[in-house]
Amino acid sequence: MRFILLIPILQFIGLACIPEGKTGDAAQASVVFDSTTIREGGPIDTAQTPFEGELIQTVTWVDQSGKNTLVLSGRPAYALNEDLRRAEFHAYAFATPDKLPHPQWLLEEVVDSCYCDCAVELAEGSIPIRDVDQDGVAEVFLMYFLNDLCDVSPMFTRLTVASGKNTYSLEGYTRRFQAPDLPEVKTINPGPTFANAPPAIQQAAYLFWEDYLEKEQAAFEVVQKELEENQD
Repeated sequence: MRFILLIPILQFIGLACIPEGKTGDAAQASVVFDSTTIREGGPIDTAQTPFEGELIQTVTWVDQSGKNTLVLSGRPAYALNEDLRRAEFHAYAFATPDKLPHPQWLLEEVVDSCYCDCAVELAEGSIPIRDVDQDGVAEVFLMYFLNDLCDVSPMFTRLTVASGKNTYSLEGYTRRFQAPDLPEVKTINPGPTFANAPPAIQQAAYLFWEDYLEKEQAAFEVVQKELEENQD
């Protein structure tokens, strides 16, 4: 069983290469996003940027919103009762336009499993951060797998794209743990708010997903070739 909670937080509460087309009004952005400001793994003040679970990764960058901090955390599978285990994944985004961080959005994923795998796992590689609509506010791309499988069936996968206080998602099935000789999977569906995303973000999200599928297919072809060579 899988559950998702996406919470855009109002102001008063105080791996893929994505093309960056000139599709926004960049002239109005007072600060242009600079990818050289991205830093991974730096220290954070847990009093100002609190999180639940075990720390997985931190990323900071600077854009029109000020200094931004992304905190990823989670809990490995633990017992809810004698029959059910649960794994958790959390992503917290904070922007600091002045002296104190302001929450921007919160992503929480939960996977429940009775007997088999039980995990929420990030796709390999660093977390892409790009200003794809050229408005001075960077977008964060988080792709992850919700694994409650007992076999090599296609893996339920979600891509969440966050921009400012807004989050948009694509979801479907990929071949993360599928046997190399099984058919390729290309199922993909937009999340409930995806239609509200700017066209540049929608395009970048689909390109990101397709890029992952191409890399996944290439990896399977390598494994398939090795299996064939071993049979000779």
